[in-house]
Amino acid sequence: MYDEKNELSTKLLLNLAYILPNKLEYLNLELGINNTSNDLEEFLKNSKHIFIRKLLFRINILIGDILPCIKEHIMKERRVEYIAIEGYYNSNYLYNYKKDLFTMTDELREFESYNIKVKKYNYLYIKAHELIDKIY
Repeated sequence: MYDEKNELSTKLLLNLAYILPNKLEYLNLELGINNTSNDLEEFLKNSKHIFIRKLLFRINILIGDILPCIKEHIMKERRVEYIAIEGYYNSNYLYNYKKDLFTMTDELREFESYNIKVKKYNYLYIKAHELIDKIY
């Protein structure tokens, strides 16, 4: 069951670029462990035509595993206005702990040098019930 779910998730991610409009206000991608940086890189290559105002990633792998891909295809091409990434960080190879890109000072400065605002994941995350309450 778990492998089928991840396979479906990968297929969805890889085909998403072909159905999204050229401009998005918000995209939140929650990627599982089998959604490797290779899958993400393929998605980002196929979605070069898309500008996303607020792009969020929640991953259950190390942030460092996807940062090179994000920098190459998002940061350097200035395809977003805001970005947030929540994942894990390895400290002295002893344990992994939850980490937000916003707290990684050197990375934050690098993104900001490309006029991309790095925010905390929970700050940009839209809760459906709050959005519905706001609309109605």
